Formats: sequence, structure tokens, C-alpha cells
Amino acid sequence: LQMHEKAQQITVATLGERHPSAAATYSNMGISYHSKGEYDRALQMHEKALQIRQATVGEQHPTTANTYGNMSNAFFGKGEYDRALQMLEKALQIYLSTVGELHSDTFMTYINMGSGHFKKGEYDKALETYDKALQIQQATLGEQHPSTANTYCRVASVHDSKGDYDKALQMYERALKIQVAVLSEQHPHVAITYVNIGSTHEKKGEYDKALQIYDKALQIQLATLGEQHPGMASTYNHVGVIHYRKHKYDQALEMYQKALHIQSAIFGEEHPDTAITYVNMGNTHSGKGEFDKALAYHERALRIWLATHGELHPDVATCFSNIANTYRLNGDSDKALEMHHKALRVANETLGELHPLVASIFCDTSLIYSSKNEYDNALQMLTKALEIRLASLGEQHPNTAMTYDNMGSTFQRKGEYDKALE
Repeated sequence: LQMHEKAQQITVATLGERHPSAAATYSNMGISYHSKGEYDRALQMHEKALQIRQATVGEQHPTTANTYGNMSNAFFGKGEYDRALQMLEKALQIYLSTVGELHSDTFMTYINMGSGHFKKGEYDKALETYDKALQIQQATLGEQHPSTANTYCRVASVHDSKGDYDKALQMYERALKIQVAVLSEQHPHVAITYVNIGSTHEKKGEYDKALQIYDKALQIQLATLGEQHPGMASTYNHVGVIHYRKHKYDQALEMYQKALHIQSAIFGEEHPDTAITYVNMGNTHSGKGEFDKALAYHERALRIWLATHGELHPDVATCFSNIANTYRLNGDSDKALEMHHKALRVANETLGELHPLVASIFCDTSLIYSSKNEYDNALQMLTKALEIRLASLGEQHPNTAMTYDNMGSTFQRKGEYDKALE
């Protein structure tokens, strides 16, 4: 960032504020701020670049479209997915009119739009958009290309979120085959795909298989990236989650400490990536019944996300929900309800009422009402969750099945056994 700032000072002094080179440097500064998680500062830089490019090369120019793409990344970081998609739509129209459909900038914009729909929980739209990108990639790059493999991984992640785990694994295996053929087995991208495959096996409840695959990823990352790399920290977090699922809490914490050590050295202790590790540590301490420690980690994560994202961000909603669950497990129903209401408000405002996260918050809230023997309120929450999951995930999703199961258990506690069996 300091180097970009020096370059900017020289460029402005020699060429003037409105020179295309000044726009390029502002863009670089914006990307640097984005990497630090300072999304508002990143937007300020990208907006300066946009003003210069609109004045010098015009709206209908690829570099202007590129700036819209950079702005979309900052909005994604802020959790403002609709704004991000608006920027990408502007970029797409420019690319289509200037470089055409069969261009790398065009398919990358489709990929980013697919990611936006994915983040919004609009899984079918995401698949449709990724398919457009794939068609262009296959026509211009061919099937055996790393970029094509990467898009298969994105398609796989959507199927994973839809609960179509076997389809997800098919797509990941397809990507892996391409990556091994063109990049070799010992490549960081291969490691990432192994991590994704492991994550899908984790969701299928195949924990030992997931651990084996994560170990493959770690060996590749260690050989190619070294111990002190963010990718290593991410994989350690995944391994920790498996141990957490298996109730091996001390082993989970050991993995999280490794991740935290790397992240603190690279990013510092107040970075959004570090916050993810704090969340995992908080969940694990909750599993151990150490609720004060759990709350301390969750609140630390919340402070980081509030400082970097502001309150209206999906990560903040998730953090409020984690804190609520910790209060619930510790028997403080009133505090738990207060936190869930905060989580629900943020999730509704940032993601919309039909997002899977909103359904999860309703389900968690139902557990509080059940613990208070307020079964009608619990059923009201579960009914709302079911409506969302049927609309966003469909009838045949594991989370939908879980909601039906929870409703059955609640009817059983009410003594309405026939309804429970339905």
C-alpha cells in the first residue's frame, strides 16, 4: 500500500490527477485496502478511478468495466450483495459491447455474478450463471484448462449447498482430474479442491474420509506454500471442525491454535479471517461446556466484524446467532432470544427473508422456546424455517428433512403424537 501511495503522489505530480495512470494506481490502492478488509476505503479508491476513467476513456471501455468489477468485490466484502451484482451487471454490459461474449473478462464477470447469487442463496440462478461462464470457457480455453476446472469447483459448491452432495463430488472430481493433468498433483489449486472434497464428505457425515482428504491437502500445501500461509490456516480450521464434529474438542482446539498462529502472524489478530478461527474456538469451548470462554471468543469475532464490516453484514448475523446459541446452552434463554432477534434483523436486512441463514436462525430460536416449554412458539419458528427451506432449498434437502424432524419432536413434547408421526 505504501508503494502504491508513493506511486500515486508521483503520478499526480507529473501527469496530473485526471491521467489514466492515476486511475490505475487508485485501483491498485483499492485492491490493497480490500486485502486488508478495509472495504469502505477500497470503494473510495475505486470510485476515484471510476471518475477518471469515465472522464478520459468513457463509460463504454473495458477499463471502466474493470473498475465496476473491483467495486463489486468491495461490496461483496461489505455483504452488500445486491449492490455488488448491480456493479457486475454494468461491467457485463460494457464487456459484451466492447470485447464480446467469447472473452475472458466476460466469463469472469459471469463467474462473479454466479458467486453473488450463491451468496444470496439463489442457487439455481448461480448454476445458470456459472453455466454461461462454462460455455465460454469451453469454447475459448477448452475443457482441459485450470480456469474451467475452477468453474467446475464453483458449480460443485452450489450443489453442495443444495444438499446434492453426490453431484458436488462428481463436479469436484471432474475439476480435480483436470487440475492434476495440467498443473500436477503437487499444486496449491489441487490442495484447495481436496479441501472442498473433504468438506463435502464432512457434510455427508463421513468424517474419517474427510480427514484423509484434508491430510492430502495439508501435505501439498506444506510442500508448495510452506507452513506460514493463509491456505494452511484454512485447512487447519477444516481439520479442527472435523474433530469438533467427532467431539474431540482438545484436538480441535489444537488445530485452531495452529490456524490462529499463522493468521496472527500474517494478518494480525483483528482481521476477518482471524475472526473465523475465533468463532470455531468459541463453538468448541461451548461443546466442552466452557461457556464463558466460548462467549469471549464469539464476542471477539463480533468486535472484529463490526469494525471491518459494520453491523449490517451476514457475518455479523452469524456471530449474533453463535452468541445466542452459547447463551441458550448456558441456560440464559432471555439473552439468547435477544441475540437471535439481532441476528434475524441483520440477516433479513442483508440477505432477505428467504435466505437459508434466516431459516437457520428461526430453527435455533425454536430450540430456545422448546427449552422454555413454549411449544407453540417453537412450532411457529419451525414453520417459518420450513417455508424458507422449501422455497430456497427444496423438499429433498437435508436441512428441510431436519426441520420436519424437529417439528415432529416438538409435537411429541406437546403430546400430539399423531401430528408428530405425520
